[in-house]
Amino acid sequence: MNKTAAALLVKFAITFIAALIALSLIIPNWWWAVLVIAIIGTAANYFLGDLIILPTYGNVLASIGDGILAALIAWVVALVWPVVEITIIAAIVYAVIIAVAEYFFHMYLESSEEVQP
Repeated sequence: MNKTAAALLVKFAITFIAALIALSLIIPNWWWAVLVIAIIGTAANYFLGDLIILPTYGNVLASIGDGILAALIAWVVALVWPVVEITIIAAIVYAVIIAVAEYFFHMYLESSEEVQP
């Protein structure tokens, strides 16, 4: 497994754990619904946050953008999938956890020459 694939797996794990905390412990969502949100959020944050925003605007804006995007994705999934519930508190907690985790993840990406952002 190359370093980029390993970094994406770590990114997914971070997103899934953050989603479990915010979307399963704060409000009662099924783990498989949280898994779907984490998969969509990981893909969106990778393509938009890591490939576009991070190289152009830097770590802080990319991390904030990743947190906001993750919360928006969870909110949209809850709107279109009746089995998923979300509250404003859960969305904020999810956004903050993602933003903080992504800040450190981006520092790793920028310091590693073997990982292609």
